[in-house]
Amino acid sequence: MMALISKSGAPALDRGLAILELLDGAAGGLNLTDISVAVGSPKNSTSRLLQTLMERRLRA
Repeated sequence: MMALISKSGAPALDRGLAILELLDGAAGGLNLTDISVAVGSPKNSTSRLLQTLMERRLRA
């Protein structure tokens, strides 16, 4: 399963949206490595994006 990443002017936003799309289609969930590989981003960057997404969810 590979999330499509476009060549937009906002790569972090693009990766964040790709993560959301990826998780939306993953019934059983995914681990950090799976997500990182699917969006083509290093694990540390992916981890920071996930942390930000979780923090925003908690504030919503």
